[in-house]
Amino acid sequence: MNQASPEGMSGTPRSFSAGIEAGLFPRPTEKTIGVGLTTGSSHWLGDRCARCGHTFRRGDQVRVTADGSVLHLHPALDCGQLAEVQGGEAGTADDAHRRGPRGPGSVLAFTASLLAAWPPTNGAPVVILSAGDWQVTRPTSGPSSPTCPVCGHTFRAGDAVILCPCSDREDDPRRSFCQLPVHRDPAAGLTCWDDWCPDGRLVRCPRTHEKLPG
Repeated sequence: MNQASPEGMSGTPRSFSAGIEAGLFPRPTEKTIGVGLTTGSSHWLGDRCARCGHTFRRGDQVRVTADGSVLHLHPALDCGQLAEVQGGEAGTADDAHRRGPRGPGSVLAFTASLLAAWPPTNGAPVVILSAGDWQVTRPTSGPSSPTCPVCGHTFRAGDAVILCPCSDREDDPRRSFCQLPVHRDPAAGLTCWDDWCPDGRLVRCPRTHEKLPG
């Protein structure tokens, strides 16, 4: 029995590959132009915003322009986009505020409650990053600003993290050098620390990747 050649099937190998790529990496269309939310299928998920330098996370409100550019529309990130949203399908700046996240006070209270009910297995202290911490990305930080070694996202003010606890000795020089955070923020859906070491035992330093003594 003769087998049908790829050319005889509906579509060619090239169009088949193009279809897979289009499904995995969808590009903006007219339906996505304007204000929207970042989802797991957004092609910009994990990319950095050209204004604030932060990566796009699931749930982030964004503005997609006609040329495909994506910018944060997020009150906490101060991208300067809210003042530009005026009328049309994008709505007003007040509408964008209402659709955005709640104020930091309520978010921090929710985070504290979750951490109290679900502390880290190894008892490592959880730190809430502030805007002045060096690990937090700023518009001037550049593309080399720190990212979480597990989820790959930048660190924002208000993120709950665990600073690398690869040394518990005060005189160990690694204690001051290894300050790369790992997200431990269940309120934001970032349980990176638990994914990194679910049994609470750190095997490798998240900054140097050196194996630690057992």
